[in-house]
Amino acid sequence: MLSFKSYIFILFFLFPLFSIAQLSATDSIHNKYVSEKNDSLKIRYHLKYISILMNNGQQKETEAQITLARKELEKFPVASLLPVLFYYEGGLKYDQADYLQSIISFENSVKTFHPDAEKYNDGFAIGNVYISLGLSYSMINDWENAQLNYQKAIRENEKAKDSSGTALAYLDMAYIFSDVNDWVNAGVNLKRSTNYLNVNSNKYYSIAIYASLAEAYSRLNRLNESKIYLKKSDSLIHLFPGPGGKTFYFIAKGENALSAKNYSDALTATLSSLEYARQWGDSAFVAKAMESIARTYEALGKYDEAISYLMLSYGIAVKYNYMPQRKETLKELFQLYKEHDQPQKALVVAEELFIISDSLAVVQNNNRRIIMDAVFESENKEKKIGVLEQEKELQQLRLKQKNNFNYILIAGAMTLLIISLLSYRNYKQKQKLQQLRINELETEKQLTATEAVLKGEEQERTRLAKDLHDGLGGLLSGVKFSLSNMKDNLIITPDNMAVFERSLDMIDTSIKELRRVAHNMMPEMLTKFGLDEALKEYCNTLNATRLLTVKYQSLGMDVRLDKSIEIIVYRIIQELLNNILKHASASEAFVQLVRETNRLNVVVEDNGNGFDTTLLEKSKGAGWMNIRSRVDYLKGQLDIHSEPAKGTLVNIEFNI
Repeated sequence: MLSFKSYIFILFFLFPLFSIAQLSATDSIHNKYVSEKNDSLKIRYHLKYISILMNNGQQKETEAQITLARKELEKFPVASLLPVLFYYEGGLKYDQADYLQSIISFENSVKTFHPDAEKYNDGFAIGNVYISLGLSYSMINDWENAQLNYQKAIRENEKAKDSSGTALAYLDMAYIFSDVNDWVNAGVNLKRSTNYLNVNSNKYYSIAIYASLAEAYSRLNRLNESKIYLKKSDSLIHLFPGPGGKTFYFIAKGENALSAKNYSDALTATLSSLEYARQWGDSAFVAKAMESIARTYEALGKYDEAISYLMLSYGIAVKYNYMPQRKETLKELFQLYKEHDQPQKALVVAEELFIISDSLAVVQNNNRRIIMDAVFESENKEKKIGVLEQEKELQQLRLKQKNNFNYILIAGAMTLLIISLLSYRNYKQKQKLQQLRINELETEKQLTATEAVLKGEEQERTRLAKDLHDGLGGLLSGVKFSLSNMKDNLIITPDNMAVFERSLDMIDTSIKELRRVAHNMMPEMLTKFGLDEALKEYCNTLNATRLLTVKYQSLGMDVRLDKSIEIIVYRIIQELLNNILKHASASEAFVQLVRETNRLNVVVEDNGNGFDTTLLEKSKGAGWMNIRSRVDYLKGQLDIHSEPAKGTLVNIEFNI
């Protein structure tokens, strides 16, 4: 189960309520709240101040300010701010482990939701409220309501085109299935979550999803797929080296090794996951890591160590009421006691399992009744607040009617000025639109020119390759044949014969070099067998030179791409590998092609010198300009990660 600490870290990292500058200006926000005369703005500043207190972990002061803000809203009702207050109150109660009250507050946030709440309160979104509700229900082991709220979050976030929120909801829903060992559905939801990731996604977020999917595939014994996502997670660890991401990664790595029966590697990885989970301070993952270690020791035949770690995991699960972890740990204990002829201990564990299962339904029903009663009472209070708000609006309307006459007089004087300003603005807007159209036409012209250059370049390469191979290549072959025949019919001295032999060797070398040049200009494998086979051959050719060891991997490349796309992608990878040979001083390189539906992902990585990526903005080298123009032509997304002495990773995504 994803703990609230884990969720809050992700959610507030991706959806910050306020910027770092605002978080550092607590006194400034508080002063604005105190000095503001307008009631609505005053309460809005108060809520901003509360959010800063929450982010700073000041629970007591946050609770006091929420109580004060509630009184302010009862006195000066503002419909768009009430759901925000309930949302903050729910978060506070969750941090205090008062999960029932957090559910009540989040439910009230949904009940009182107002469209303006999202418009005027940065970071507040109904999708986030549903995710928070799902987490709260999970913490009281009500997985049915947790799943319902995650599904609502997915619908709302997709409607709002919030890809990060949608991915998070799928991730949380996957944990519901993994908690009951339904790894098939857990994997399905995690795979859906990856559909909402892109190169701009938060790296911690991507690590969590990729690592969790690798764990799910390992549990299903789909080890090849597990390794793919484990590698994706591993490639991002250096970008986010905190203990949270490493906890996800090493748990997944341990499960992969355990499923592959590499028990020594599994033990090393699971012990690392425990170390990072403790550094992270997440008790749910500490318990999970301990349970993984116990299963590894069991596989190694170390019974006492397995029992010891299971008891530690169970103690944490009981302390923090992690019901799925309790049940999983008890099942493992029962199996161990049973296999090692300890029937009394096995019976005690079985009785504990029965008690937990029997009492869970009763507790859930009681919790639901408490929540329903509390929400009902809250609705009655909100109705009273609504009446007060209507009375306030009526008073404001009467005041407006008294002032309307004065406004009309002022409006008459302002109308001409406004009309003039609007006319001027309209004129400027037309100018801007015309300029935008001009820019679009210039861009289209550049793309057309680029297309013509690329096609012309490839046609010329093809023509030259054919002329060299068929013309000059045939001529040299003929010369070699003629000289070979002459050698048998001439009577020459031994010294002259040696010179003659060297001449034949030089002609042979020239023929081979000519064929290599013609092949590089237009590889035969590319035109006949496609991009995948051509790249395999090219990488093998580089490996044969022993100047660089190139590892090549491809997924989903069974069906050929459009010929023009294959040529352009081949040239891009060829240029990148040439750059590695020329500039990187690398000993190893890695090339990966992954095709998923209508998306093609290209990764080229080396262990060379690396460089400062800001220098690329000033670079005028022909190689880099060729790479950039080809990526732009295919409307691809180019992402480069490199640091001096740490190698380089180039990631390119195309929609094909």
